[in-house]
Amino acid sequence: MIVVLRFIGVMNAAVWFGTAVFYTFGVVPAFSSPEMKRLLSGDLYSGAAAHIVTHGYWAVYYWCGGVAIFHQLAEWVYLSRPLKSLVTYLLGMIFIIGLASGLLIQPKLEKLYAQKHTRSAPAPANADQLTFAEKSYSSWRTTTQVLNFLALAGLAVFTWQTIYSGNGTRFAPSKFRT
Repeated sequence: MIVVLRFIGVMNAAVWFGTAVFYTFGVVPAFSSPEMKRLLSGDLYSGAAAHIVTHGYWAVYYWCGGVAIFHQLAEWVYLSRPLKSLVTYLLGMIFIIGLASGLLIQPKLEKLYAQKHTRSAPAPANADQLTFAEKSYSSWRTTTQVLNFLALAGLAVFTWQTIYSGNGTRFAPSKFRT
């Protein structure tokens, strides 16, 4: 059972970290590239497609986070080990960053994106709203990218800690004295 529990933890951490790396360095740059904008006829459709893909990313992020939390609790119960404070706090921070980004910031970005790309006739009030939406979208997008890089760094440490955590036995001390 210990081997299965450890395998689940390592595979989950690897999938979570791999998904975050691929999203950050593969998906996001691809959808904002000039080639994608040209292929999808400008910012409107490439940005909308990016938001759709981002929903899938957050779903994987939350599933992996839930499995990681469950894994930590199962290790604590089954192995009768105290929770490692670094891993526990790191896991909490990574999961909170994901919740804030996906459930709070992402809907705001989608709303601002829709305001930014409205097709209504430009009136003076609409021009001001458009300028505000563009500036606000840019600042929230930068905030999301900073949080994403923080979560990615935390996931790298979490993955490392999950892979190289002590394999100690359940009840015996880790060092025997003669």
